[in-house]
Amino acid sequence: MKIRLNQLSILFAAIGSILLFLGCSKDEEPRFSMSVEVFVSFPAEFNTVATHTIELFSLPNFINTRLAQNSMTADQVTSIVAGRGQIIPVSPNVQYQLINNVVVNVSSVDNDDLNEMYYNDFIEFDHNGSLELLSSISELKDIMLDGVFDLQVKYNLRQSLLTETEHKLRFDLLIFD
Repeated sequence: MKIRLNQLSILFAAIGSILLFLGCSKDEEPRFSMSVEVFVSFPAEFNTVATHTIELFSLPNFINTRLAQNSMTADQVTSIVAGRGQIIPVSPNVQYQLINNVVVNVSSVDNDDLNEMYYNDFIEFDHNGSLELLSSISELKDIMLDGVFDLQVKYNLRQSLLTETEHKLRFDLLIFD
């Protein structure tokens, strides 16, 4: 029995070492990244129970211009994923601590299937400045290569927003070949 347990532990150690070795491969670097900025207005809202949704349609991303600047064609693109994302206040006295969570979804203009691009489900009560977003693992190639996309921002409030506020949603797209 001891021999079998010892052999089993050696087998698990070998499998663990192989998985660790394979998991430590060098991450692929993107060919380039591009920034996209979209202006969003959060309306005054008193409902702290409902999920609020802002939808923007047919937004250009100018990816074909950026591909040409980097000597690439759309056929050479293997993947497009979300990089850094943030919501930046444009209006004065924006208080992001009033927001409980936020999700940013994208879709193709001709398709209603939403792909989560960013989220932040824990916004600190004493938060100041821009709101950093965490990128999701959605593949965005098919959506972004169209050159235009639809955007949806969903959020829940902790407290009422007393006035309409203006924001800039800035995000990076990482393009791989």
